[in-house]
Amino acid sequence: MTIMFTDFASFSTLTQSMDAMEVVEALNFYFKELIGIVKQSGGFPDKYTGDAIVAIFDAPVPLEDHAERAALCAIQMQRCLRRINDARRAEGKLVFEMRIGLNSGHVVVGAIGCDDKLEYTSIGETTNLANRMESAAAIGHVAIAEETYRRIDISNLGHVAIDIPIPLEVKGYPQPVMTSRVWVSPTRITKNANRKSAADFYIYEEADKSQA
Repeated sequence: MTIMFTDFASFSTLTQSMDAMEVVEALNFYFKELIGIVKQSGGFPDKYTGDAIVAIFDAPVPLEDHAERAALCAIQMQRCLRRINDARRAEGKLVFEMRIGLNSGHVVVGAIGCDDKLEYTSIGETTNLANRMESAAAIGHVAIAEETYRRIDISNLGHVAIDIPIPLEVKGYPQPVMTSRVWVSPTRITKNANRKSAADFYIYEEADKSQA
């Protein structure tokens, strides 16, 4: 089973001065586009946690190629976000940039809660590490744990640059975790330390074209 975590980078900082309804409308717009890609890829949208999406691949519908489907889905989501954000910036609208993390392994899934509120969800170490992979991803790109990397045929992922897994310090883990970063495009996105408004929150720079 493969678990996906997504999160909008610095969402709280970016939206702290925004009207609440404006934030909700923007989130709903983004989520509609992104969840559509998850479903088309065979994934199950597990839950929303604030500005984050958690998705499961291989449950409740079994998928032999769940890791590869999740990786392709993550790449497609980031590319969709590029198109959306290019259009929104041209219109002077606020944009959200996203990190995505993936991990594969044994997962406990089922209806969890009480009689008044049951939720089909996943728990366990695989889910926890997927969450940490999201934090390890570069803004606008994807990070995958070694177990997911091992299950993927890299040649099927298309025109992306994929680092071989390297030891990475991950919060909550006493030892470095083998992690691979997937660079969806040559664009490197960083937070603008000298920003004057939400409109210039991010800096976009083109990296070496050979990297993606």
